[in-house]
Amino acid sequence: MRVPTINFFKKITLNTLTSNKKFSYVQTKAINLKFYFYVCRRKTSEFLYTHALSTQYCVSMKLKILYVAALIGLMAGNVSTVKAEDSTAKYSVKTLEDEARVRDFKYLSYEQLVDDTTRKSKNELLTDDEISRRINSLPKGGCILIDHIGATWDTANGINWTYIVTDTEGKELFRAKGYDHRAPDPVFEKTGVVYRSFFGLVAQSREQAVAPEQTPFGDRIYSSKDEIDIPISLPDSFKVYVVDTALVKRCAYLVERGNKR
Repeated sequence: MRVPTINFFKKITLNTLTSNKKFSYVQTKAINLKFYFYVCRRKTSEFLYTHALSTQYCVSMKLKILYVAALIGLMAGNVSTVKAEDSTAKYSVKTLEDEARVRDFKYLSYEQLVDDTTRKSKNELLTDDEISRRINSLPKGGCILIDHIGATWDTANGINWTYIVTDTEGKELFRAKGYDHRAPDPVFEKTGVVYRSFFGLVAQSREQAVAPEQTPFGDRIYSSKDEIDIPISLPDSFKVYVVDTALVKRCAYLVERGNKR
């Protein structure tokens, strides 16, 4: 249905007012009032429609600008990542056995150690000879980082853990024991008891030494970390056994070399 324009409505109103039909003063005012409300409603609709179009255009442009900025940032991040990781091969670690209380296991390859040492040495403005001496002292097989926990300090201390590296066929390549770390300072926990006696309520409290760490389930634990250097070169795929000699349990991991990125 076609909506009449303001000129059309004005023409109809003018014809009505100038016709032979007589209108009272009240009727004339009513006709003028209807015409006034129609004009206001028409102008308001046009303003809202124009404002909506401009708002939609602004939002569309902002979204396009944000999309282009995100693409530029993503491309820049990818380029910097490729430059940083291009010279280092990645190693994947797969858990084969998980019986001992090992909280975290990581393997750092010889290449990773060389890159990290070179970056830190250049940041310290060392000479090429000093950088070469640092690199020559690095373990050829990289190193393993182990974080183990125990209910007592004896079960968490590295001296009660053994680390064995084998090839995928089971041939032993390297073996080492963990380090004897200094026991952490104890944490004292205060407990209290309230009971009723002949003289009224009596409160008693006492302190006892507990393990310094606490699990999300509320268990008190000790923890220690070992960093074991592997002085021999390793194949692209090998296994690492982390053995808890105190509790006669172990974890096993398969480490595999990936492609350079």
